[in-house]
Amino acid sequence: MEIWVDADGCPVVKEACQIAKKNNLPITLCKNDAVNLQVNGAKIISLDVSKDAVDFYIVTHAKKGDIVITQDFGLAAMLLPKNVICLNQDGRLYQVETMDLLLAQRHDRAKERKNGRYHGKIKKRQASQNEAFVNALQNIIDIHL
Repeated sequence: MEIWVDADGCPVVKEACQIAKKNNLPITLCKNDAVNLQVNGAKIISLDVSKDAVDFYIVTHAKKGDIVITQDFGLAAMLLPKNVICLNQDGRLYQVETMDLLLAQRHDRAKERKNGRYHGKIKKRQASQNEAFVNALQNIIDIHL
């Protein structure tokens, strides 16, 4: 089992690395060249800035039973059929059964933004979100190790 992190803009890189170290698991942080990231004990893969380069690298290299941390529904949708465990930054486990709905909602929001009608506010990240993520990741590791 390896932990993969879609590290471009991921708010829980530090927490994921701490859990990987605690559980003696390898962790790979995938990012584009524009992101400056240095973490001791983690393998860091830097890819070009082209659209979806990080996603396609993770899809190509993640294996059955690995854990991928991402907030990208599209990436999760490509990984779930490979039996890769996908978790978001808030500790939400992606499921095959709900993926079509998530992708449809993402598509609708993108259309609204394109037409200037969607103005969602980004809320400040709370400590409770990090705690939920840490608990969820540790639970997954406990179940699958």
